[in-house]
Amino acid sequence: NIHAKDVSHSDSTWTVSAVKIGGGANFDIVLPAVTTISVPNGGEATIPVQVKANIGATPGSYEGEVRLTNSTTGVQLHLPVWLRVIPTTAQADVLLIDDDGSDSGFPDYSSTYASMLTSLGVTFAYDDIWNDGLPSFYDLFGYKAAIIFTGNNDSFNTSGFSVSDQDRLAEWLDSGGRLWTIGQNFAEESDSNGSYSSPSIGRSRLYHGYLGIKYVAGSTFAGAAPKPTGTGLGPMAGMTLDLSPGADGAGNQNSIEASSPMPDNDTYQAAHTMTPLFRQIGGTAAAGSSISFGRSSDPSLEEERMEYRYRSVSMGFGLEGLNNTTGFSTRNQVGEKTLKWLLDRISFGPVSVATQDPKKAAKGSKKVRLSTSAISSSGAPIVRYRWDFGEKSEHYQSTTTSSVNHKYKRWGTYEVRVEATDALGHRSITHATIEIKHNH
Repeated sequence: NIHAKDVSHSDSTWTVSAVKIGGGANFDIVLPAVTTISVPNGGEATIPVQVKANIGATPGSYEGEVRLTNSTTGVQLHLPVWLRVIPTTAQADVLLIDDDGSDSGFPDYSSTYASMLTSLGVTFAYDDIWNDGLPSFYDLFGYKAAIIFTGNNDSFNTSGFSVSDQDRLAEWLDSGGRLWTIGQNFAEESDSNGSYSSPSIGRSRLYHGYLGIKYVAGSTFAGAAPKPTGTGLGPMAGMTLDLSPGADGAGNQNSIEASSPMPDNDTYQAAHTMTPLFRQIGGTAAAGSSISFGRSSDPSLEEERMEYRYRSVSMGFGLEGLNNTTGFSTRNQVGEKTLKWLLDRISFGPVSVATQDPKKAAKGSKKVRLSTSAISSSGAPIVRYRWDFGEKSEHYQSTTTSSVNHKYKRWGTYEVRVEATDALGHRSITHATIEIKHNH
């Protein structure tokens, strides 16, 4: 909606029109049948405007204007309209990006990641970034997530990524992409920032901004990784990693990277959105650091606005080094849990309202029972519901079930909000308008 407020202390009438600037066949700016608005002295007026992509629209960015022309003076107000059309054709579940530097003489670990995804029933497209380059911005939307693995690669000079590739990946993430980076030395391998020498906070924008991490140590352990190597936290609780040499893993994990949440500053605000996933067992890295983090912005009743739409996981070790045969968590188990956390979404059924006392259903009652249902796309159980009953109170009620009893003080119409949290730590919110009325 366009809201107009008079500040000239006089009545005015405006004609509303729309202009498309290029790409006209791909989108429309839809105005109501009545295209004039009258704004009273000191008052306000509203006109609904809809911007939509047309069927068969070519993916791209389009713009236009909504123009308000004063019927008396001819003065025009121009309101810009911007629309991005993204493709909806799925290519595969995952884009598997190989940046292990095998074209520069490093070992080739692509089979490890391909085998893991195949075993999990996850469809993927393989991309050798050095030879194939990164898909176009719009082609990236054909995948639910991207995985970048780096093996033993330890320099941006031997990375297949260019700075423009990283920027394209960042733009896709800003549009809701999901990214999992995995490999020792990822800070060095992705370090496209040649103008700032701080090893802890002067790496690439992808590393600090989108993974949300601060570099702590390039080698968490003095020498080879011990057995066991790391323990799972939060959504990874109960898992234990063995990255030590001598079993069926690659035995290459001599520089497992430790990191910590990027401190809040003028450029990056990350700490409050970070979840440690795996922490090293022992080692020489600073206390409070970890070898894996997840980053996600989820809505809450206190703040529904998401700070960003992407989700990312960083692992400072390589899956190829993980041992399957020593009694600890396997590559498939780590891969499955990580993808569930990365791709998880919560959806709701409708919110229903019923009187607590069925005998009063005909007349209506202020004592009601609200019910809904929430489900996680990854199958994670819903562990908490929080209820805002629409009474303009900041005291929200928490339950572990999908129903709650509440007594309203007054008859009326209320905007109810429900927040659900699943066992992976992700949240979502639904809205419903309910009417509490007395039937005479």
